[in-house]
Amino acid sequence: MAKQRVSQFKKIENQKLLKELKVSQENKKKQIDEEHKKELENFNDEMDRKLYDLNERYEEDQKALFNQHENEINARTEEFNKEYPLIPKYSVEFLNLNKILEGLVKQKE
Repeated sequence: MAKQRVSQFKKIENQKLLKELKVSQENKKKQIDEEHKKELENFNDEMDRKLYDLNERYEEDQKALFNQHENEINARTEEFNKEYPLIPKYSVEFLNLNKILEGLVKQKE
């Protein structure tokens, strides 16, 4: 009877140890899951911040490029207007034909 009691106590003790191990493993698993969630949140926050910074930099670069293009267009337009003014230069042939036309008008022909 004493042997049976000892074996029962050993079984009970083993069951208690198994339960404690399961509980401690579950607690460790929960801790690891929580740490994983925290790390994932931190990672997501950091990536969101980096993406926001990249988008801001992209917008700034886009604005700078747009301004640069505007400046180039204005400079080239001014350069073109200086080279080719709005006042037309008539060719010699046109001027001769115009004088002939004026002469004919004076003669009323």
